Amino acid sequence: MPLVKCGAKNAVGPAKLTAIEDSLKILIVDDVKMNRNMLRKRLTRFVNPSAVITEAFTGEEAIKVVTGKETHWDIIIMDQYMEEAGGVLIGTETVNIMREMGVTSIIVGCSGNDMKDEFLAAGCQLCWGKPMPANQFILAQLKDELLKASL
Repeated sequence: MPLVKCGAKNAVGPAKLTAIEDSLKILIVDDVKMNRNMLRKRLTRFVNPSAVITEAFTGEEAIKVVTGKETHWDIIIMDQYMEEAGGVLIGTETVNIMREMGVTSIIVGCSGNDMKDEFLAAGCQLCWGKPMPANQFILAQLKDELLKASL
């Protein structure tokens, strides 16, 4: 069955979102330096060019960071398994501890395994798989969560 070729003027696609303009404080928690670097670059290039990003490589270090001088984080991105850095806590345990401590940041669980239910039960608002979703997907989700948090 032959198909009719459509012209570009008839093509409809999703609207391209623009980066978040307000500077955000973001904590990336991952034991693999390459993962932290890649995520840092994607966040500053496509999501929030003026973001202030801090990194932690274990759950234990992340807890120290959130209880340190800088007590407010807009977004925390949490890996699940961080054994390469020698950490004992896994991501979901770290999120549970943070929530018990009163951390109200948007927390994104991030794992190469299907951990969505576990991350959400621990207190995460979002869950991303590895490989990471497309930049526009990440941007849309974060904008939506930031809007909810401001209400």
